[in-house]
Amino acid sequence: MWSALPRPTWARWLYTHNPFYAISVVLMLFGVRAAWGELEIGSIDCWIMIGVLAAYTLVLAAIAVAIVRWGRVWDDARTLFVSLLLLFLAVSISADELFVNSSSASAGVFLLLGGFLGSALLSETVLRGARIRLGWSFRGPYHLLLALFYIWPWWCSPELHRRSAEALEWTIFLFPTAAAGLFVLLLPAVRRGREAVADNGTPWPWPWFPWTMFGAIAAAVAIRSFVLSMTFGPTGPIWVGSSTTVANINFDTIFGTWFLVPLAFVLMWLVLEGALVSGNERLQQRMLMLAPFLVVLSLPMGGAVFESFLNRFVERLGSPMWISAWLLVLFYGRAWLARIPRAGWTCAATLLLFSVVGPETVNIKTATVPQSWPLFAVGAVALVQGAHRRSSAVLLIGSALLTLGLWLVLPEAMAADFRMTLCYHLLLAAVIAIGLVLRDRLAVLLRAAGAAQMLVTAFVALASPRAEAVPLSWRVAYVAVLAAAALAIAGLFRQRWYLYAFAGMLGFASYAGVVIGYREAVAIVGRPAMMAISWSGGSLLVALLISARKANWLKMRRVADPGGTVQPPGRLEGF
Repeated sequence: MWSALPRPTWARWLYTHNPFYAISVVLMLFGVRAAWGELEIGSIDCWIMIGVLAAYTLVLAAIAVAIVRWGRVWDDARTLFVSLLLLFLAVSISADELFVNSSSASAGVFLLLGGFLGSALLSETVLRGARIRLGWSFRGPYHLLLALFYIWPWWCSPELHRRSAEALEWTIFLFPTAAAGLFVLLLPAVRRGREAVADNGTPWPWPWFPWTMFGAIAAAVAIRSFVLSMTFGPTGPIWVGSSTTVANINFDTIFGTWFLVPLAFVLMWLVLEGALVSGNERLQQRMLMLAPFLVVLSLPMGGAVFESFLNRFVERLGSPMWISAWLLVLFYGRAWLARIPRAGWTCAATLLLFSVVGPETVNIKTATVPQSWPLFAVGAVALVQGAHRRSSAVLLIGSALLTLGLWLVLPEAMAADFRMTLCYHLLLAAVIAIGLVLRDRLAVLLRAAGAAQMLVTAFVALASPRAEAVPLSWRVAYVAVLAAAALAIAGLFRQRWYLYAFAGMLGFASYAGVVIGYREAVAIVGRPAMMAISWSGGSLLVALLISARKANWLKMRRVADPGGTVQPPGRLEGF
């Protein structure tokens, strides 16, 4: 009877996912944290807390082996295995106080070896007990990362290794960078793809197994980096209060999210390589979109202690944003070499960042004076790519970037006063050339745009108040050259738009000549006389047109083409 009743949704969810292992771990960590806050700080209390966490870890490991070996409950085992990794981190953190207070090298080495060997042996016991087959291409980096969690606090210990405060800060900073170097060792396993975990003894699919484990370790590295800054940083003990009770925690440390930039770069690189091996194009595009997160990580967020170390870092190596931009170029460059769609554009856009991002740029307010070399570099590559692909859009972008780069350079040269005129005409020439040489849709638009641009340029030269500083004879000669160029293009390339531009410029020049001549004549003979002469000339022209029409001089002749349609004679093909 009872079995026929459907289970409530929440009960079925709890039964299926069984979150109680994770809840137990969280409560245990909270209990240890609360007890640590109440007990008197000392080495004996630290050993007690380490012992509690170690015993609890052993219990979870035994349960994990049992439910896999004799129950085949893999879903619950997955939660337990991830929890064990987090507990290894917790044991490592709980030993920090012992490293801080270690007075002898032997005690520090014993703690280092004991913590690492205990974690490594327990990991191997769980793998063998659960009959999980994991190759050394994964297990080697895994054990090295476990060792790193104990070696680094031992190396940071002020009692075991005497060093200056500045040297200690650099040691703390290098922890996530060292972890990133160890993650690089996973590259051979990534390149093997599914083959690296074939027949591993678990029902877990690739890449969730074993990459979930390394994802948990990466998160643990980020947490460990922050805790190292709190424990060993120059702000003093993390616990602020009396000697027996805890009052507050000092969070003003040297740690910043930019510490994690090398680690994030390596992780994204590994994921990209995995996506290339598996042929997962969607994941490839997602990694291209996620990569700018490196620059977000490099933004500064911290207090006085943080700012102090950041300033020293910028003086020694350059700003985190500048370094992140270079790493981003490497990432997109790798994607470009792998021929991932749109990777070239993202790489070029990243290079353009260097026009405003320099070694001292830590945020938007400290952006550098615009630099021209990124514009020249990307513009030159765009021209080569555009010519190779015969793409007018790419060629136009390259021309615009090169022109902008030239505009930035010219203020330091002799032609600084004419940089706008020079850059404008170079861009005009590029628009005209691209439109004439190529035949894609944008090129068709560029033909009309180039002709219109020539016409507007001629009008500005003749009528703009800003052009009055230039002698009239120069302006007339300039418009004559433009008109001749438009007529030559119309004839050679058979483009009607440039014929229209020539006609327009001829009209502008004629009108300007008439206006100027009229003004000069008025100054000589007076306005009444010129008005009469002008109307006389107009009347004569009307009379001549009437006479020509009567004489049939203006009769339109039409001829038939082979297709039967009628067109005016002398019409140029393509016009």
